[in-house]
Amino acid sequence: MEANNNKLSIDSRRLVPVVQFGLWFFAFMLLESFVNSSAATLLGASAVNAAYSLGIFCTATGLLVFGLAHARSADLCKRAFIIVATACAVATLSIPFAQNAGLLAFLSCASLLSCGFVGGRVHLGMALEFGEGPWCGRAIGAATGIVVCVQFLVQNLAQGPALELVCIPASLVALVFFDVRHQDRCMDANTGASVRTWTHDPADKQRHGAYLVIAAAILTVIFTLNDSIVVPLDASGTVQLFSGVRLFYALGLVVSGLLFDLGPRFCFTFTTVAVQIMAVLVPYFLRTPEWYNLNMAIFYFYGGFYVMFVTAEFVIFSAQMHHRALWAALGRTTRSYVAALSVIPVALLYDAFGVISLAAMAAVLNMALLAVCMADAMLLARCDMPERQGLEPPDAAPQSIEDAQEPAADPAKLSERDLDRYAQSIGLTGREAQVLVLLVATEDKNDKMANDLGISRRTLQRHIANIYDKAGVQSRIGLFQAVAAYVAG
Repeated sequence: MEANNNKLSIDSRRLVPVVQFGLWFFAFMLLESFVNSSAATLLGASAVNAAYSLGIFCTATGLLVFGLAHARSADLCKRAFIIVATACAVATLSIPFAQNAGLLAFLSCASLLSCGFVGGRVHLGMALEFGEGPWCGRAIGAATGIVVCVQFLVQNLAQGPALELVCIPASLVALVFFDVRHQDRCMDANTGASVRTWTHDPADKQRHGAYLVIAAAILTVIFTLNDSIVVPLDASGTVQLFSGVRLFYALGLVVSGLLFDLGPRFCFTFTTVAVQIMAVLVPYFLRTPEWYNLNMAIFYFYGGFYVMFVTAEFVIFSAQMHHRALWAALGRTTRSYVAALSVIPVALLYDAFGVISLAAMAAVLNMALLAVCMADAMLLARCDMPERQGLEPPDAAPQSIEDAQEPAADPAKLSERDLDRYAQSIGLTGREAQVLVLLVATEDKNDKMANDLGISRRTLQRHIANIYDKAGVQSRIGLFQAVAAYVAG
C-alpha cells in the first residue's frame, strides 16, 4: 500500500532509505574515528585536531560535490555512486599501511571525500522518501540512535581497529546493494516536490533557507566549543569518547526525533536553543577529570538535538527547493565546513584563556541563535505557513498533488500550441510539459496519467508539484485557469 503523507502510516518499502542512511552514518562515524586515532598513533595527540579539521572539510566537500553534480546530471551521479563507494572502501583499508603524514593525509582525505559523496546520495534518498511526510524526525532519530549503540559495541568489544576496518567496507557494500536493488525508487528528480507556494513573497523561501543555514553554522560553533577539546583528550587517553556515556548521544537523537515530528518546526528550534543553554555550563566540567563524564553526558545529549537540526530540518526544507540533492545535505555540509574552520581556533582559545572563554562564547552564540530563531518564526508566521512542513493545513486536501478536481472549463478550447507556449513561458521541462497537457487537456486521474507516461505515481506527483510551483497555483483548477488567462492575454 502506498504511504499517504497525511496519515501516520509507513510501509516496509519506505525503510530502504532509512537503512541506507543508518549504514552511511555508521560507516562515516567509524571512519572519522579511525582517521583521528590513526593520526594520533602516527603523529601524536597534538595532531588530532588538524586531522579532524581536514577530515570533516573533505566530507563537506564530498557532500557539496554530489549536490552540484546531481543538479547537472542525476544519471552521472547514479553511475558514479558504486565507483565512489568502492574508492572509499579501498582508501579506508589502505590507511593502516600509511607510514608518513603525507600518505596518511592523502588516504584520509580520499576516504572521507568519497564518503561525503556517498552521504549526499543517502541524504537525497531520505529527502525523497520522508521530506514531505510526518515521519522524518523519527526515521532519522531511530536510525542514528541504533547506529550509535552498535558503534559503541564495535569500539568497546573489539581489541584494536580490525573490526572497524571490517565494518566500514561492509557497510558500504550493503549500502550499494540496497541502492542497486532499489535504484528505481528515487534519484530521478533534480527539483523539489513541494506543493506549497510562499504567497506573501517568493523571496521568503530563500530567507527561510538562509536562516536555517545561519542557525546550523551557529549551532556548529557551539558544539565545537566542547568537541575540539574532548577529541584531543580522547586521543591522549584522558577521556573515553566511546565509553558507556556515549549512549546519551543515542538518547538525545531518539528524543529529538520524537520532538521534531510531534511539535511545530519552530518550537523544535526553540527546544534546541534551550538545550544549547547547557553548553554554557558544560565547559566548567572540563576543569578536573572527576567531572569529565558529566561533561560528556550533557555534551552527547544536546549533540543529538544538534545533529537532528542539521539533518532533519534540511531534509524537510529540500522539498521546497529546486536542486533538492544540494539542500538535503546542506545542513551537514554547513556543519562540516564551519567545524573545520573553528576546531583549531577554539582549541587555541581554550589554551590561552581556559574554560571561562568557552562559557562566555557559548552565551553570546546562544543569544545570536535565539535571535535567528525568532526572526525565522516571525517569517513563517507572516507567510501563514503550516506549523510543520510536510503536513497539509486543513483546507489543503483538494489542492494536493493527488487526484484533484477536473478542469472547470472546456479543455478543447486550448490547443497544443497554446500549451507549448505556456510551458515555455514558465520554464517547464519536456516531461513536465507532457504532464501539463494531460492535466489541462484531459480528465484523467493520476494512475492513468502515470501509466500513459510510463512513470511511477510518485514520480508523476513530483512533476505535478513542480508544475504547480512554477505556475504559482495549488490545484488542477488553478492551473487550468492560469493557462486560460495566459492564452486570453
